[in-house]
Amino acid sequence: MRYGRFDQANREYVIERPDTPAPWCNYLGHIGYRAVVSHTGGGYSYAGDMSLMRVLREHPRRLPDDRPGRYLYLREESEKGAPAIWSATWQPVMAELDEYECRHGMGYTTVRAKRDGIASEVTYVVPVGERLELWICTIRNDSDRPRDLDLFTYAEFCLWGVVKDLLNQQASKYVGVVRCEEGVVFNETRSDSGPPKGDEVFVLHRAYFGCGRQPESFDVQRSEFIGMWRDEGNPVAVERGRCSGKQYYGWDPIAALHLKLHLDPGAEDAIVFVLGVDDEGTEWREKLDHYTRPENARAALEEVKKHWDSRLSTLQIETPHEGMNAVVNSWNAYQTVNTFLTPRGYRDTSQDVLGIMHMLPGDVRERLRLLLKHQFQSGVTTHEYALEGDLAAMVAGGYMFGDGEIGIAGEGGATLEGQLATPASDSPLWVVPAVCAYIKETGDFDFLKEEIPFMDGGSAPALDHLLRILDWSWGQRGLHGLPLMRMMDWNDGLNLEKGSVSVWTGMLFIWAARELTALLSRPEVEGDPAPVQARAEEMARIINEAAWDGDWYMRAFIGDGEPVGSKQSHENQIDHMPQSWSVFAGLAPKERALRAMDSVHERLFTKYGIVLNAPAYTRYNPRYGANSVVPPGLKENGGIFNHPMNWAIIAECLLGRGDRAWEYYHSFLPSTKNEIADIHHMEPYIFSQFVAGFEHPLHGRAGRAWMTGTAGWALVTASQYMLGVRPDYDGLRIAPCVPSDWTGFKVTRLFRGARYEIAVEKPKGICRGVREVIVDGKPVEGNLIPAAPEGAEVRVQVKMGETAQEPR
Repeated sequence: MRYGRFDQANREYVIERPDTPAPWCNYLGHIGYRAVVSHTGGGYSYAGDMSLMRVLREHPRRLPDDRPGRYLYLREESEKGAPAIWSATWQPVMAELDEYECRHGMGYTTVRAKRDGIASEVTYVVPVGERLELWICTIRNDSDRPRDLDLFTYAEFCLWGVVKDLLNQQASKYVGVVRCEEGVVFNETRSDSGPPKGDEVFVLHRAYFGCGRQPESFDVQRSEFIGMWRDEGNPVAVERGRCSGKQYYGWDPIAALHLKLHLDPGAEDAIVFVLGVDDEGTEWREKLDHYTRPENARAALEEVKKHWDSRLSTLQIETPHEGMNAVVNSWNAYQTVNTFLTPRGYRDTSQDVLGIMHMLPGDVRERLRLLLKHQFQSGVTTHEYALEGDLAAMVAGGYMFGDGEIGIAGEGGATLEGQLATPASDSPLWVVPAVCAYIKETGDFDFLKEEIPFMDGGSAPALDHLLRILDWSWGQRGLHGLPLMRMMDWNDGLNLEKGSVSVWTGMLFIWAARELTALLSRPEVEGDPAPVQARAEEMARIINEAAWDGDWYMRAFIGDGEPVGSKQSHENQIDHMPQSWSVFAGLAPKERALRAMDSVHERLFTKYGIVLNAPAYTRYNPRYGANSVVPPGLKENGGIFNHPMNWAIIAECLLGRGDRAWEYYHSFLPSTKNEIADIHHMEPYIFSQFVAGFEHPLHGRAGRAWMTGTAGWALVTASQYMLGVRPDYDGLRIAPCVPSDWTGFKVTRLFRGARYEIAVEKPKGICRGVREVIVDGKPVEGNLIPAAPEGAEVRVQVKMGETAQEPR
């Protein structure tokens, strides 16, 4: 069943009925204040760190799923009996509405509803650069009689530290002070969940909520507003038409304001509710005075729209597939920026930046610098990382990182490196190609000379940091000369016995080393590429000699020599990742590359995507770790993990098989889920982390939306490999690989301050090959468009055709 549609002109996804299979959400704001809001008003917010500075509460695994949230209740007395009560966002009352529509946009969400002649509209938005959110609410009387209404708000505060709020309520529940003064609700709590402030271990944090009007009544305590044996769907305060007005210290703080509205026929009332953070208590009055004026709130909304228009204009496409256009031109980039704004882990962010360099090169530079600061002199890095202000909390221990996953401890020991170094074989390697990609995008070779400190003291130029990472990885080897698995590689659940080695990490090492080799070969760097290149070639030789299983590459070896991902294996006979990476890293001979990728199609591909491995583990075996705990067909145990789906598409593009690349891309493209929402469940406008595989009874159902490395790689895959507009040190390289039935496409791309309008023509029947490139009316040799001066407008015509050239 279809629940919504894309509105490409406004960069919105329009949800046309509220009863979707799961909450369909939007992420609003910036790194200083984030708000998650669903299509029915559910969600939460945080100021900076998701775990340490939670403003609104999230109840994990609550039923219904989409509670609590930012709720607006409407109530009207009835002469015939009980009052009419409904929600402007459908939830939580879920009363029947005559009309409903939610528009998730870039940086805002608008929900419109109508019931018995009363039209409501509420827009949630976080203004650019502000530590607050706005609920811009309009109530209009479309009936032919005067109407008297009660409007109630509901927002449930968190007590800043998520872990303490969930697990230590005997301490957290009774330290908060919540009060209503001058019509404004204040929530103040001293919290030790984050870093100390000077000598203060318990740091005061303050949130506020108001609308610039004196409320008729108020509640600041959940039990008073909702009542005993009730929930948000039938609060006693709304039922009786008045809040208690009681002030509270401790317990469960909320912000409930009650307003009375009188509307003549055709009249409307606009109210702006402001929820913000003001630890020092110096800004709240000014912010309320400014933003509670509807004209100022609407101006802030327009600024957010322009802000995102500017970002997204850096890459726009026009292809024969409208679903691809809708995703790439807005939602894919928007999701990638939001993953970048939510620190999720060292390797995650090192990959996220690959997709947003054209939009946020300055932000990427600072984040890469921060990642390299989380490196030790030995070359190893941390597994997670903290933003600048939270470094002290990370070093002190007990830090809970941004995505809610507790940081994995290192191998132990008295040193800082022993306590915080990554237990994974792959985490440090990802930042090497990320830095190379940044320099290709920007031409900023000076970054390599910047002096960057180490976690354990001292400093070195950024280039030295990269070389130390490769040295560390090369020194962590075992059987066959392959990289030691340590606790895991990219697959966190592949926890093989101590002494096991990862074939795939060897492939990642090759990619990182070859990218660094190319960088060191540049005249701007004056480096020595030979030792790095030699290690890449040696690792390629090792893998080709030790890990080829006849039809595919094996995944790993346990310390005693048992292969994982081999025909010899009882379960997990073939793993997808080494096949794609044998092509991506350029180590597989042509015939092996084709055979390995054919094995992926034959053994692992389904109509919903490529399962990670097959057959799945069916019982727990300590030799194979957490993967064997997960039920067959879920997550990394035979699930369709969307992140590596991109690598299969890239591999097929490099092999020139555009129809198969498109088959894979189409299978996991969010817009294709519009018509199968009851199967897919998750939002059909963003990429999910995984989909249940063919060995699971819910084959096709997606899990874990939004925060996934799938997004950044999907943008790289679509723009740089399928459409083939790829940054290089000297310009933009054009190497498309698209379906054989396409006749052309267009790409608009900002590159180093110049805007390129690229039109590609191709005859039917071919997938790749660049026959001619014309730049501003003049043909150029090969497929590289030289970098133009900043501010230039460059017109490029590309004609595809069969050539002997096979550009990577």
